[in-house]
Amino acid sequence: MSLELRTDRLVLRPPVRADFDAYAAMWAEEFVARHVTGTPQSRADSLMRFQRVLGGWAFSGFGFFSIFNAAGQYLGQTGLFEAMRELGADFDTAPEAGWSLRKAATGKGYALEATLAVHGWFDAQPFAQRTVCMISPDNAASISLAQKCGYAAFGQAHHAGGDVVLMQRACT
Repeated sequence: MSLELRTDRLVLRPPVRADFDAYAAMWAEEFVARHVTGTPQSRADSLMRFQRVLGGWAFSGFGFFSIFNAAGQYLGQTGLFEAMRELGADFDTAPEAGWSLRKAATGKGYALEATLAVHGWFDAQPFAQRTVCMISPDNAASISLAQKCGYAAFGQAHHAGGDVVLMQRACT
């Protein structure tokens, strides 16, 4: 797939096999895993997750983008996917947004820059629609990022052993 998004500081593209080592290293970081999986992921678990990311593009026509800085260093991922988490029609029928960046890439505005670029791309597609995300109430940085991207809370749920805030965003 030749899709590539560029911002002032970043290059985003659908992931390719060559991204896997950096992806697995990111998911092995406790900082990255704590709000998503709860524990750092093994390479085997990361491989299954990565294969789902790759398949999402073929299944849905959209998915996660790998994020790189201008020097070509892998920073993380952001994008939209179909999760069908059994949280009800208000959540499960909309594409879900997500983002994860390596600890070394946080605090620099990369997540917001990349996520806004991906949402801008998504909103311009013929399949664009309302999107959702779910975030642990303890994850203030992700809640703030979601709000800056236009998400607003519309409910709460219990998922995978923890409470989450359900948020939604209208297609612009």
